[in-house]
Amino acid sequence: MVALVAFKSTVNAVNNNGCTCLHYASAGGLSEVIVAAVQYGFDIEKRDKKGQSMLEIAVAKKNVTLIELLCSFGSSVTIDDWALVGVDVDILNQTDQHIMRTLIKQIEREAENTYGNNAFEVCYVNPGEDISMCSDITLNMDNIRNGFFLYCSRVIAEYTDYTIYRGSEDELFSDVYEIKTWGDIPRYLDLHIYVLGIVQNNQVVNILPLEGFVKGNITCQALSSGDYREEYTTFDIKVDLRRMKTAKFVILSQLRQEKFDVTTKAIKIIPQSESSAEINIPEGAFKSTGKLMLNVADTNDWNGEETVLFSSALDLTMQNNVQPSKPVNMKLPLHSLTVSADDLIIIASHKDIPETEKDWEICSTNINIEGNTVSFAAEHFTRFAVGSKNTFKKSAESATLAVLRYRPAEIFAGLKKEADDKLTLIVEIALKHYGKKRRKYWKQNGFRLQSTEYKDGIVKDGETLE
Repeated sequence: MVALVAFKSTVNAVNNNGCTCLHYASAGGLSEVIVAAVQYGFDIEKRDKKGQSMLEIAVAKKNVTLIELLCSFGSSVTIDDWALVGVDVDILNQTDQHIMRTLIKQIEREAENTYGNNAFEVCYVNPGEDISMCSDITLNMDNIRNGFFLYCSRVIAEYTDYTIYRGSEDELFSDVYEIKTWGDIPRYLDLHIYVLGIVQNNQVVNILPLEGFVKGNITCQALSSGDYREEYTTFDIKVDLRRMKTAKFVILSQLRQEKFDVTTKAIKIIPQSESSAEINIPEGAFKSTGKLMLNVADTNDWNGEETVLFSSALDLTMQNNVQPSKPVNMKLPLHSLTVSADDLIIIASHKDIPETEKDWEICSTNINIEGNTVSFAAEHFTRFAVGSKNTFKKSAESATLAVLRYRPAEIFAGLKKEADDKLTLIVEIALKHYGKKRRKYWKQNGFRLQSTEYKDGIVKDGETLE
């Protein structure tokens, strides 16, 4: 089959009806023939003399497996595919419901497929050959003994059904990845996946399988090379193919809340999520035992050209809401020191959920600096961060956004003059650590971006933008 498809002139030949062998493969449900054709770059949008595409033929045959396969290869949905248009999907039988929802999802994904946010690739894996797919997935070839077809895709999570598996505290860390295999496949696939962004000290990540059997772990975090230096995390992913030939998964993160036992005795607490911090509780500060709950909010995203926050924001709360009767000595690591030490202050918010900069106050100017650490005495457990006296309002604004888990976004637009003298306009909103990559993509595709490349915007984790 591989040899036949590789001989392109044979596969491209048409009969009197304008059909290639791929149209007949679609009518007959021959998935592996279509997979091989896609791998060798054949146009699956080619139409016969009736104007039918392979997807339309598969829809007419109600071949759910082939419809899903063609959609995963980026097939366009046209009005001819909608044999059931205008019908309430919920009243259809189970097969027709599945087909309609698959086509609707494909329409929603088409813009992302066209403009590079979604990516897929099909290849024939030969033992001994290095395999790299979708620019951020590589295959470990150590256990590959036979040739087989491999499909990998990376899709924006909002265009999948991952939310039904997501916990209330989960945040997205990656796109959704899908793996499909055909032929003489191995028992396992070992993949290396490079994901933009790094896991912060106050985060834990996990691999959530949506289909199949997948597990993995972090192997390193680093900066990419070149003009657009970006932070990324490498994951080793093992896909078990013994029971299913496919897998789908997403990487999620959660904020790490730490809990510590507190007694009447003196105790030094060093949180894992901010390992250079110290909380020194003196003897007799509490009259009974209890649990100290600690959260860390990363503030680095909220320092732009001007640094206004010099540490993470620490949130300290006793489970029974008891406050210490003696001052607690605190040490916080400084992320940077771009102002005079005399300008540093400790800002605090006593509100359960600070909403504006007015919910913060200066709680201490009596601080000591040793190397990259600032120490001070805290009278109460609350939220703390190191700010600047001269830019207190900006420090408080940024601390609020960090604690509320908002994230900075970049907004930019571009124009391109097409061959027919028409102009194509794009406007995109991207999380800041994706912004460089997206602007680079548009420039490489001939778009001229606005002279002011972006304007800071704010989004909250979990929000979607249209």
